[in-house]
Amino acid sequence: YGIEENELREKFGKFDLFIRCKDANENFNVEEYVENFCINSEPDETAPTIVEMTPKDGQKLKLGSNESYLKIYLKEPAECRYDINPGKGYDEMQNIMQCKTDVLEDAENFGWPCETTLIGLNSGENKFYIKCRDKPWEGDINLRNTNVEDREYSVFVTDKELKIDSVKIEFQDKEVDPTIPGAELKNGFTPIEIDLKVKTSEGIENGKSACYYQFPYSSQKILFGSTFSDMHSQKFNQILSGSYEIKIFCEDEIKNSAESNANFTVIIDSTPPQVVRAYKEGSQLTLITNEDAECYYDFEKCNFELEKGKPMTSAFSTKHKAPWNKDKTYHVKCSDIFDNENSECAIKVAASELLNY
Repeated sequence: YGIEENELREKFGKFDLFIRCKDANENFNVEEYVENFCINSEPDETAPTIVEMTPKDGQKLKLGSNESYLKIYLKEPAECRYDINPGKGYDEMQNIMQCKTDVLEDAENFGWPCETTLIGLNSGENKFYIKCRDKPWEGDINLRNTNVEDREYSVFVTDKELKIDSVKIEFQDKEVDPTIPGAELKNGFTPIEIDLKVKTSEGIENGKSACYYQFPYSSQKILFGSTFSDMHSQKFNQILSGSYEIKIFCEDEIKNSAESNANFTVIIDSTPPQVVRAYKEGSQLTLITNEDAECYYDFEKCNFELEKGKPMTSAFSTKHKAPWNKDKTYHVKCSDIFDNENSECAIKVAASELLNY
């Protein structure tokens, strides 16, 4: 600079500092940059002022954190201390911050910096109290200005881990829990479309987080299509038959995390319903099928068209009934929810054979 620190201290009033800069290629600014100063000749009786803190006051940390970096900036060179108890005098405070105090060389964008690592953090809110003293070069303590009031700074450590409350798969208006072993999705064709839904809670913002999914054959974690809240969903529209394992990772803004898995099997049902039981119940013939189905009967033949047969059910069910007629043989055909239909009879029931059941 060509200007000594003592020279600046000895000057009072307004003055201008003219600056030119030159780069490695000898290019320089023709017009000077002018910095205007005003040095007050009156005694400095103002205590240091903190103008910036980083991280900001009230910062949040992940579960289990026990320390945190802190950097403050002051309007003037100063020495600073902090304590976990409020109202202490500067000299009584237990912790000394590392401060840069050179008038010309140590100032940064926001001012003169002091930094430290806050240790011994506990779960929940942690409060710290800061005081500073100016004129580090001054030997007479009576000529230095010290903060009377504490500057409070708080750090909040997550007190509850982020949780995945539920993982569900929505498929054809049904909901399946893929965290339970043996979860199955049945359909008459593929590919199928599913909606993977995840609910989170706790963490730093009551479950607000970002969730990702990952297939075992890939190292890539992919962000859910709808996330950044406590509800997360991702649609898949090209799911073929077979077994699937989808890993789920959720993380809130300060890196609290939770994991889960969605395991399920897609089964293509191409088999028509089977009648597993037939019996007389009161004045009705009752049939039980191995899956939800609609069943119809004819007294003459098996190769009838379903819609021309007599219905045994009004909706898909595993239980089917028809009026009892002891002199007839029931030719029964059924169709499941995937339109798998018996090509011949699912069962022939001679009513006379069930009289003594």
